[in-house]
Amino acid sequence: MLGTFSVNLANAPAQRWQGIGAWAAEARTLAESYVRDLGGLELFGDLVDAYRAAYVPTDFGAEIDAIADEVGISSNASLVANLYYDAMHAVLGCTAFAIDTPDGPLHARNLDWWTERRMLSEHTLLCDFRGAPTPYRSVGWPGFMGVFTGVAEGRFAVSLNAVISAEPKPLALPVTLLLRKVFDEARSYEEAVMTLAETPIASDCLLLVTGTKAGEMVVIERTSTRSALRAPANGLVVVTNDYRAIDDGFERPGDALAATSCGRFDRATHLASSSTPTTFDAAFEILLDDKVRMDITVQSVVMHAASGACEVRLPTGGGVVAGR
Repeated sequence: MLGTFSVNLANAPAQRWQGIGAWAAEARTLAESYVRDLGGLELFGDLVDAYRAAYVPTDFGAEIDAIADEVGISSNASLVANLYYDAMHAVLGCTAFAIDTPDGPLHARNLDWWTERRMLSEHTLLCDFRGAPTPYRSVGWPGFMGVFTGVAEGRFAVSLNAVISAEPKPLALPVTLLLRKVFDEARSYEEAVMTLAETPIASDCLLLVTGTKAGEMVVIERTSTRSALRAPANGLVVVTNDYRAIDDGFERPGDALAATSCGRFDRATHLASSSTPTTFDAAFEILLDDKVRMDITVQSVVMHAASGACEVRLPTGGGVVAGR
């Protein structure tokens, strides 16, 4: 199932997600799964309250509470559903690439994420954020108000890949909420890159950011406190699940995602550099290649920041096109 939902940013935060209750069953199923993965709310309820008070922006907290009311879960369960990446990003994979075209960079990504019964694929939701000077689209799921994958017409597109460093993880702003904040506020590709590179965050990540002009593409390699920018080569940049600009000094024996990262990186680089995809269909051919796509791939997405176009295809069949 792939649905669409409109978020009116002109409304008060508590009113922006009115109507999300149409996906209440799906949102509850996902939230319950995340809470189980983390051992139950009773283990860390007080910690969640303290973390929220210190690091979750007030407007976002109001949205999280409103979503909880709409779908029939507790506020803490709603919050956990939105913080899951920062707690469990070791179970994510992801392959992404950006390539120059005559009309500006194409941005392509697979979201690889293990969930029970491929739930994220079954419950994918395309959200249109409107009613503000900075409209954008994000690809998520019911109950999630942050951003993993998004595109803002005339500004930029961003996708998040998982990675793990040896650095301690301080308490800080969740990365998916930082992405939401950047989409809400940043007026340009340059501003988005600067904010994403410099803001302290709660977990490691790799961020592919593309703009509207030739050459506007970069991988921001992040730990909680450090960043490095990896530029394109010959109009192409690829990212999977390992650091290539930051020396993190972290060994990952037995890490299946890290073990496949180099193979997916090399395959995507070979396909993109040899075929030079300039259309959405050509980009999807690379994402869906059997040496790029994983068994845990739940979404394949191609975006174009210059036009705001976004297309989603699901391994279970179906898809949606927006802005084309």
